[in-house]
Amino acid sequence: MGGSQVSTPLAPAVNNAKIPVVFPAQTIDAQLAVPYFFNLIPHYADQADVIVAHAAKTVGGASKLKLVVIRLNGPSGEEFDQYVQRSLTAQGAQYAGNITTGVTQNDFTPTIVQLKQAIEGGANFIAIHGSEKTGLSVLTAMSKGGVKTPAAGINSMAAPNMFETGPADVMANFGAVQGVLPPTSGVPGAQEMLTYIKAHPSLAHDGMEPYFSEGWLTGLVMHQAAERAAKDNGGTLNRETFFKALKGKFDTGGLTCPLDFTGPMHYVPCAIFMTWDGKGLVAKDGVQAYTSALRKNYGLK
Repeated sequence: MGGSQVSTPLAPAVNNAKIPVVFPAQTIDAQLAVPYFFNLIPHYADQADVIVAHAAKTVGGASKLKLVVIRLNGPSGEEFDQYVQRSLTAQGAQYAGNITTGVTQNDFTPTIVQLKQAIEGGANFIAIHGSEKTGLSVLTAMSKGGVKTPAAGINSMAAPNMFETGPADVMANFGAVQGVLPPTSGVPGAQEMLTYIKAHPSLAHDGMEPYFSEGWLTGLVMHQAAERAAKDNGGTLNRETFFKALKGKFDTGGLTCPLDFTGPMHYVPCAIFMTWDGKGLVAKDGVQAYTSALRKNYGLK
């Protein structure tokens, strides 16, 4: 289910059919409300909390922060924008409005015109929602337009390609939030992935991606849950026993926080701010740097 425009309308059907959906491509309110979704990407509330906390640190304090949001015009864009506003209020910062972009948009000149207007009005940090392609297009347009305001993106923008191909002047002040570390992170859970990647040289670049880690963890959790389901039910593995086994705890070897799916909401409890060190993605100030900023408050009123 690659996109909120898919998972939002299908969430009620997933709940009615009682079909486990393991690790869709985003984590939004509609998914947390359904116990059959198992998520590995940080919820937008957590991503917003971390981005706002990082932005406040960047500009010298929350009281000095005035943040503008650039977002796609889908359900997740609206949800992310609202969570950013809530985080800004909670952390004592200001909201400078939003600029909406389209999924198929190619000309970002109007976006930069609006962005410059927001900056003239006092905006000093940019939060970007959208795909990797959208983020790269926005940052490239910023560079061409002479906009050097620091920015941060959502999970889809924590991607090596963003930093390798994006304009250096803008990328120097850019980072993104993810919930898992890449295979190159050096944590114990990455070793098996690196062994696999070295045996398959064509995957060398993919091995720099947090999404590779998420895919690996997806297989790991499903494998462990299937074995657990069969072991605990006399060898019987079906949808019901598999779902029951998924609602357990899983050791990720440090790739993300320990997964605990025993409660009603199943999601990764980490939100890591990542930057580029010239060779790969790294956790800015450490994996737990912004843990205190996470309020774990989900559901918009």
